[in-house]
Amino acid sequence: MKKGVEQLNEQMKPVMQAENLLQTKNITQTDVESLLPICSALHEPLSTIAEDGLSIRLTAQQTTKRGEVQQAVIETIGRFLEAEKVRGESLSTQVECGAYKDNLQRLIERIQLVPSLPSRFLETLQRAIQTSNMRLAEIEEQTKVNHCLESINSRYNSLSAFAKRKLYPAYRNSKRV
Repeated sequence: MKKGVEQLNEQMKPVMQAENLLQTKNITQTDVESLLPICSALHEPLSTIAEDGLSIRLTAQQTTKRGEVQQAVIETIGRFLEAEKVRGESLSTQVECGAYKDNLQRLIERIQLVPSLPSRFLETLQRAIQTSNMRLAEIEEQTKVNHCLESINSRYNSLSAFAKRKLYPAYRNSKRV
């Protein structure tokens, strides 16, 4: 009988692990990556343990709790992914965009290993990658604009107050372009 109880406790172990992680106020990508295998375990069918002619299984309360925790894990992962998608809109450097896309790609790979998760999670991450690509293009374009403005400002600052146009061959050459 003791062995059967230990097996039941083993079936409840993912519930306890998930509850511990779900208590975290600010869920991080590491927390989500830790929740993914737990989510898989929570989706595994429960087995009835037969020992010494007795059948041992989780109580209705334990089964309900397992289902509630399973749902809470899915909701928590979903909220994190939505927050990550929104975060992509506020990236400010090319390096940030690259790191962000790498993290998203890692999450996609990890989520694909858990077939019980909703397909909308992968769709959310794909949209986040698209957002990051658009943001990267905006950053690159702004960098080009800033470079041009700096070049114009530098040329302007090099002019003297009484300069004549013909003294500046760079001006004449750029005018022909």
